[in-house]
Amino acid sequence: MITSIFFYGIGNNVSESDSETYSARFPRVRFDYAKQIAPSFYVGVKSFLDGFSFSDFDPMGKLANEDYLGKEGGWNVGLGPSFIVDSRDNPIYPLSGWFSETYLLRFGKPWGGDFAYWEIGGDLRHYQPLSQSVIWASQLATKITSGQIPFFCFALVGRKSLA
Repeated sequence: MITSIFFYGIGNNVSESDSETYSARFPRVRFDYAKQIAPSFYVGVKSFLDGFSFSDFDPMGKLANEDYLGKEGGWNVGLGPSFIVDSRDNPIYPLSGWFSETYLLRFGKPWGGDFAYWEIGGDLRHYQPLSQSVIWASQLATKITSGQIPFFCFALVGRKSLA
């Protein structure tokens, strides 16, 4: 897959005028497996496999002229446990209930990746019927990373370095 991606920089002091684009080519495989161990409670494993290569940097842009970890591309491989609580009435088209997933991923050399870091993530969703034809759906998601994080794996909104 080849796609064009916008880049604004990293940190809290970026603006719309910092916008530049670059091209990314990557195979991507995501695999999650979870086993139910109690009603509405699942324990599983989550895995990530991405092989990135980048091109078409703006010659006057930040990516071409500044040192960002991962701009040369590489393999990003992560594996770790996940914990899920799911009380939705239907996993495909929920009308009511809760869904929550928490995971801890280790990226890096143990799995054949080029970047060594940890990621803790969470996803909390709630579905509430307001009437026969209206469902209120809300979601709160978080991603916390620490270590040698390639620029393309930071959360897309906000960044606070823990290192």
